[in-house]
Amino acid sequence: MSVTMEFNLISNQKSIVAVYIEGRPIFWEAHLTPVKVMDPKTGKTEVRSDVKAQSLLRLMLDKYCDVDDQTELEDALKQLKKVLREDYNKAMQAEETTKQIAKKMANMEYADLSATKSNPFL
Repeated sequence: MSVTMEFNLISNQKSIVAVYIEGRPIFWEAHLTPVKVMDPKTGKTEVRSDVKAQSLLRLMLDKYCDVDDQTELEDALKQLKKVLREDYNKAMQAEETTKQIAKKMANMEYADLSATKSNPFL
């Protein structure tokens, strides 16, 4: 088996990653949604970045294992490890990578290329 990641789009607003396990893709997406929140101390409203992202782990469990919402995580991970065998650790690294992408999106750490759309290398 093999695990390959393809980064189709990475930005603060939207990210799409394809994870191929044995050549079969699982698509992970994350979207930034601005949310207005009120500071309870000052009463002022501010905009916070909220990232809506699927769990790559859940997507893998749904695709490769017989799990439902009642399945204990430990049992689900054992099933996944049995299916993926030597590629289990690679799949968990892909899961961690998607978590880091979502975190960086929330912190607005990716460059905004809209100003340099004509030449993204500037």
